[in-house]
This record gives sequence, structure tokens and C-alpha cells, in this order.
Amino acid sequence: ARRDNGTIWIVYVGRITLQKGLEDFIDALILCRPKIKNKFSFDIIGEGALKTRLKTKYASLVKEGVLIFSDWLNKEELLMKYQKAHIFALPSLYEGMSNSLLEAMACGCMVIASNIAGSNELVVNGKNGFLFDLQDKTALAEVLVKVLNSKHDDITEMGRASRQIAERYGWDEAAKKYIDYFDRINA
Repeated sequence: ARRDNGTIWIVYVGRITLQKGLEDFIDALILCRPKIKNKFSFDIIGEGALKTRLKTKYASLVKEGVLIFSDWLNKEELLMKYQKAHIFALPSLYEGMSNSLLEAMACGCMVIASNIAGSNELVVNGKNGFLFDLQDKTALAEVLVKVLNSKHDDITEMGRASRQIAERYGWDEAAKKYIDYFDRINA
């Protein structure tokens, strides 16, 4: 595929708001960075109220190319990003069933996500990715160290598992889940 094994690419796609937990995720990356042997890069794709602040706060990482901020992309460009990425990050505080997550999984991305409804239905710990507890910053850092020091083959293997799981969630299935989800929250 399009994956380059010189750098482990992590990608996030969505709104850049507090709800998405990006700041804690970046802080965890900084915290564990000295322990990571592989070269990695985190590409944040999207727009939102926090973007400017994050760009400023993490300017040195941006300068090094460890952190990249991309604008919204069209479907084709986005597909290419997913196909290049090894890992999809979804550190949200809350989320419905994330379309971005399903798309990334369908493209064979391994996942690191917060252990919340929606994500924990799609991510099987240790099989196609890892879930972390939002309250536990050290747990996230440990997951990042483990994953980013993994062999590319292991990451690719988890990406394959993601794809198989995503295929089980055809859009009929996803639509049904949305309906069940809305029924639950509107009950």
C-alpha cells in the first residue's frame, strides 16, 4: 500500500475542539517521546476553535514535523491520508459512532481511542488497536510507547484486523447502530 515504513504516521480527522481531547493526546506524546525509538508523525486534519491555540502551543513540534496541521480535505485526499496512516487516533471525551473511525478502519488503520461508547464497540483491545481511560494520562503514554515502539508488521496486522471489523459494519449496520443510539439517548 502507500504506507512508508520509515515513519509511523498517526492521523486524526475531525473538528478541533476541546471535546476531541487532542491536547491531552499531544501532551502524552511529548511525555513518552524520549522512550520512543521509531520516527513518528501526528497529522491533525480538520478545523475548529482550538486549532490556532494548539498550533501556537506546540510550535516547536510543528517546526520539527512531528506535528502537522492539515485543513479539511476532499474525500480522495482524505482516502490517501488514511491509506498512508498506520494509526488513527480518536481521543474524544464523547463521540457517537464516528464515521472517521470507520473510514480509517476500512483503510486498514490500527486505532488508539479513548474508552468511550462508539469507539469501544469498534476497537478490540490488542486486536485492532488500544483503548485508553481518559482519566489516566500515564496509561495513554504507556499505550503510545508500546505502539510506537512496535514492529511495523504488528501495526499492519492490527490494521488488517481493523479492516475486517469495519467490513462487518456495512452501512446498513452503521445506520441501524445510529438508530439504536438515537433511540437510547432520546428514550
